[in-house]
Amino acid sequence: METLIYEEKRISILTTNKVDSFNNFWDKLEFNRFSIIVIALALVGCLGGIAAGYAVQMDITMLAAVVVASMFTLTMVLAVAPMKYVVYGTLVAVLVDIMIYTSWVLI
Repeated sequence: METLIYEEKRISILTTNKVDSFNNFWDKLEFNRFSIIVIALALVGCLGGIAAGYAVQMDITMLAAVVVASMFTLTMVLAVAPMKYVVYGTLVAVLVDIMIYTSWVLI
């Protein structure tokens, strides 16, 4: 009687997908939610207040842009929205504030 023995080989391949690393980035932001929210509130609050002071001297539409961008971010923080919305809102608010500063300097 013959006995056949088969050897089983397992090969594991480590792959990193860009989607997985991007999701890992948002998971880490969600884990560090409270520290990021403190930084976002300080940035949006201080920069938005200064930009509103400049915008009120220029035009009401610029003031409205500053208020809408800042209030969107603050609303997302208060609503405990996913960090994706909070981070994107903070970036938009800071960019609007920087545009107000640069338009004030150029005028």
